Amino acid sequence: MTTQIQFNANEVKCNGTIGGAALVLNDINKAKLTTFINMHFMMVDKQQLLQELEDSDMINTNWEIGTRANSTVHLLNRMVSGLMSYALIQFGKNGGTYKAQREISEMWINAQVDMMSAKDIITILEKALIDCATADYYYNYEKSFA
Repeated sequence: MTTQIQFNANEVKCNGTIGGAALVLNDINKAKLTTFINMHFMMVDKQQLLQELEDSDMINTNWEIGTRANSTVHLLNRMVSGLMSYALIQFGKNGGTYKAQREISEMWINAQVDMMSAKDIITILEKALIDCATADYYYNYEKSFA
C-alpha cells in the first residue's frame, strides 16, 4: 500500500536541527535553496521581516538577529530539518524502520525542492528565520542566566 503525501508548506515546522540534515539535499537543490536564501535577503530586510512576523502573531517570544539568523547555512539547515521532520511524520504513519523512513524522506525532500514554488520556499524560510532569531535571543540572553 502506498501513501501519497500532499505537501503543504504551512504544515512544516522549523524547530532546531536534525542530525545529518546538512547532507540531505543533493548538490543542485542545495545550490538552488542557498541562492534563493541569499537573493531573498538581498531584497528583504530581516529586521523588518521579523517585526512584521511578530506583528502578525507568528512570533510570540523574544528574538534577535544574531549568528544563526545571519547565516545562510543555519537557515538552510533549519529549513531542511523542518522538511525532514514533516516527511518522517508522513512516512512514519505506515510503520517501518526509522532507517527506511529516513531514506524515503530524503528522496522525497529532494523531489519536493525540485517542484517547490517560491511561495512555499518563502513560507519555510520565514519559519527557519523565526527559529534562528529566537534561538539567537535565547542563547544570548536567557541561557546565560539559567
